[in-house]
Amino acid sequence: MVPYFGLKGRPLLFWVTLGCSIAMMPFGFVAPFFLGTRTSYDQALSPNLPQFLSPSQHVTSSYNLASIFGALSVLYVGELLGRKRTILFSTAIMACGALLQVLAAEFVQMIAGRVVSGIGNGMATATAPVWLGEIAGPKERGRLVVVMMAASAGGFAVGNWVVFGLADIEGQVAFRVPIAVKLIFIILLLATVSWLPESPRWLISQGRVNQALTIIADLQAKDKNDESITSQAIQMINDVYDAKKNTPTWTATFRGRGGSTTRRALLGVGVQAMQQLSGVAVTAYCLPLVLTHVLDLSPALSRLLTACNATAFLLSSIGAVYIIPRYGRRRPMIYSSLGQGTALLAFTICARFVKDHTTNLAIIMIFVYHICFALGWQATPWLYPVELNNQAIRTRAVALSTATGWLLSFIIVQITPLSVDAIGWDFFVIWTVLNFAFAFLVFALYIETEGEVLEDIDWWEWEGCPVFGWGEKPDVRSRDRGDKQAGYAFNRCRLGSVAEEGGGQDLMEILRTEGTSVRDMAVGGLPETMKGYVMGEKNGNENGNGDGTEGGDGGGRSGRGGGSGHGQRQGRANSEVDPFDTSGGDGSVNETLHIS
Repeated sequence: MVPYFGLKGRPLLFWVTLGCSIAMMPFGFVAPFFLGTRTSYDQALSPNLPQFLSPSQHVTSSYNLASIFGALSVLYVGELLGRKRTILFSTAIMACGALLQVLAAEFVQMIAGRVVSGIGNGMATATAPVWLGEIAGPKERGRLVVVMMAASAGGFAVGNWVVFGLADIEGQVAFRVPIAVKLIFIILLLATVSWLPESPRWLISQGRVNQALTIIADLQAKDKNDESITSQAIQMINDVYDAKKNTPTWTATFRGRGGSTTRRALLGVGVQAMQQLSGVAVTAYCLPLVLTHVLDLSPALSRLLTACNATAFLLSSIGAVYIIPRYGRRRPMIYSSLGQGTALLAFTICARFVKDHTTNLAIIMIFVYHICFALGWQATPWLYPVELNNQAIRTRAVALSTATGWLLSFIIVQITPLSVDAIGWDFFVIWTVLNFAFAFLVFALYIETEGEVLEDIDWWEWEGCPVFGWGEKPDVRSRDRGDKQAGYAFNRCRLGSVAEEGGGQDLMEILRTEGTSVRDMAVGGLPETMKGYVMGEKNGNENGNGDGTEGGDGGGRSGRGGGSGHGQRQGRANSEVDPFDTSGGDGSVNETLHIS
């Protein structure tokens, strides 16, 4: 059978984007259900409870709480299964949860179904952005992730209109039908993702270099022996090697001893936290409640305005597809924060003086808030953690940032009904202040990543990105990507002696000529077939002492035959040096690595 039904290049990338988009649609689709105005679910289950203590609030928050654990499970499952199989696994979990909800006869069974669905949802939302971000090229990555999140906004809009259409229907149909509709997304997801390619970066991290080369070539509709394809593989291998060598332990990361890696993980967590603390959970999950209790609108009108607002949110998300790639990540987030803060400030003032003319203006400000949010904050917080973190920590960092978002969403959903009932319009002063503060934080801390290769962003962050970005864009012009004589990435991936003419062979040549024989990766992402060449110790011997010299002479093997390796080092101490570094140091260390 022809892989991917013969699709290559842009058509194949389109289907990957579609698969990731479908994975995010249930996240938006279920948001309007069970919370807001009193539903038939509340009336059937506990009609005597006040609305602010209704079971629907706890059903909604249980989904968010379970999503936290689902996202955190990706810390282990994500690297074990890979991106594609993790999404398929999460889809199966969501299917089980949806069936439990459709068949639930009691409140406890409904909660159990929501928890199971939430776990699957957390896994999917923590994995889909990573999968798409690693597969897409630097020029398409921003636009495609925005498309993915626009699909989530589409699910949110459809969900709100379904709630509006079923609101007046009595009985269990009103809440069971929307849950059954979710099964359609799950079936489409299983039918799509199952035949799509895995992330080549994850494959390289697992040592499956040849398969990664094939996928990179298929995504660009080129031959895998093309020099540009091999060059990209070199870049990814180099990133895997550096990431594994420099990635701190969990303890070091949480204690702030991970250097650049810790800072990058915290920036990813921070941008997700700012997204939720901007107040979107209040105006997305709880908008009908806000309209009825703050602006004194009728439940029916509140549901209609909520559905119209969701439609405007969807259209604005589509507009972000053109804005984010053109203006980057930072500027839309900064301007959106200012716009959101201004809209919430105006809403707060109007809500303070509730009259006919101020009520209309307050409603308009809610629409303005969501338009600003869609243009700047809807997609970028899902993209930044993917771009800022290297291969070794990317899954870990994205899982933590996604879990942070779900945790804050859970807390906000819990406190919003009680807060709106207790303090009314004063509640929105908090979100107003936070939005203005976030504009400054994004300006001060986050760099611009639009159009950059993930490995280039990693190099910039590791080598010299300041703590305060102040809008700097990674300067990667000094990175040599293909010059065989200059080496690659500061000579780290160069094998062979650059001093001896013709006496060396670089990684590009090895991958191009022996790519079909590279089966697994050894320490730090280095192909096993090249380990003997570099370390100079395979099937050989070593001798040396502290103040003298040491040498090692050993044989290495390649995919199609045998080879020999020779390593010689002179210096004052017997210490480990970078096996990829063929340059002389300060005069006290010289190294020659030769392949024959």
